[in-house]
Amino acid sequence: MVFLKNIILWVFASILIFFFSSCARLKESVLVEKYIANKYIEQNASMQTLDKYSKVLDQNTSLYLNQKLRGKLQSIIPIKLKKNIVYFKINTFDKKITTTIRKECEESSFIRGIILDLRDNGGGLLSEAVSLVDLFLEKGIILKEQGRKGLDSKVYMAHKKSICKNIPLVILVNAKSASASEIVAGALQIHERATLIGSKTFGKGTIQESIGLPNNKILNITVSKYVLAQDKKIDNIGIQPDINVNHSKIKLYSKKLQFSKQAYKNLHSIAKDKNLDTVLQIGFYVLAYNI
Repeated sequence: MVFLKNIILWVFASILIFFFSSCARLKESVLVEKYIANKYIEQNASMQTLDKYSKVLDQNTSLYLNQKLRGKLQSIIPIKLKKNIVYFKINTFDKKITTTIRKECEESSFIRGIILDLRDNGGGLLSEAVSLVDLFLEKGIILKEQGRKGLDSKVYMAHKKSICKNIPLVILVNAKSASASEIVAGALQIHERATLIGSKTFGKGTIQESIGLPNNKILNITVSKYVLAQDKKIDNIGIQPDINVNHSKIKLYSKKLQFSKQAYKNLHSIAKDKNLDTVLQIGFYVLAYNI
């Protein structure tokens, strides 16, 4: 009798759990569809028609991954090279980027060339990418942001206050350079302000917004897309560098673009990598032989 009673209680509890779980999922589904209708860049969209960047994420997992990825890296690392060239390794676009580079330009009158290394940089703050471009560009369109249904559209323009306007510039990119990295690289390339070296970039030309949902989940939804000057698109296309470096064909480059491991080790005081960074070498020599 007791056994039968326990089974009945277990079945009843299971039904209640299923009922409340279904209600929570329904509530979440209704909220998701509501946000999609109000926020997503395209009209008449549903969860099934969203782009690949719009999805429901587990909040705890997402935060953990972000902390894990960001915790090990400095956002920007400045290194002074020979011939008064300054190299900036930019790992992510946070609020430190423009301030660090502006300060270097203002305080270091000796700078004759700058290398921005955006390889493996998946993006960051849109505002920071625009501000960084503005350091090097005096006039023209930096970016056109296109919101939902043509609303909330915005054009970002360069200003005459450009701090680093006369400093020769090289930007290093690869297949993992995305989003904010592509804004910087693409905008400066299209205005012929920088030479891009490396391989084609990722191709992400959309902007997402994160919205909290029940059950500690987050809806990451695309709210706008962007194009560069001359309406040049990035999304699903990427940016082709001016000098495409294929490591398997690197011997095709002239010998003046090569230097020994010892020279590389002495290039700057903190270099410890014994392997040659071919793309950085080429960037260094493009500047060194043109300043």
